[in-house]
Amino acid sequence: MTHIKKNLSGEFLERFHLAGDTDIEISADTDAVGTIIIKNHGKLNVNVAANHVRDNVKIHIMVKLLAGENSENGLAATATIAPGVQGADSDIGFSVIARPGAKIKMQPDQRISSVPVAAGHSASIYRPSPAQIIYLESAGLTDADKLLEQAFLMDEVV
Repeated sequence: MTHIKKNLSGEFLERFHLAGDTDIEISADTDAVGTIIIKNHGKLNVNVAANHVRDNVKIHIMVKLLAGENSENGLAATATIAPGVQGADSDIGFSVIARPGAKIKMQPDQRISSVPVAAGHSASIYRPSPAQIIYLESAGLTDADKLLEQAFLMDEVV
């Protein structure tokens, strides 16, 4: 089992290509805006924590996951806004492309003790159907499934 721990700040782009059992712990407690891109072919658990403990902190984290065939993927996020904190702006998002047999579990959580400027979570899962791939390839786009994955992994959301 591999454990990866990251504390984020400022603008960021993090990339991981994983094949074995991996736990990733991401945290931010100061201004942090960016994207984490993960390509996984094994068993993965990601925990994201946005901790608003000071006034006027903006934490926006997008996790993009390419879930490989038959992989197991757990994505959890907790946004905490402490009592008395003013001007908190929090958003955590998950976007997944799932290959056949991939298992995805998402668990968002918000613990808000003060009125924020904004607090949001988002999640999306896309699994291209064989019919969609055939359509794209019949329209002249060769290796459509690979091109969709490459475009997804290259797209940086900040």
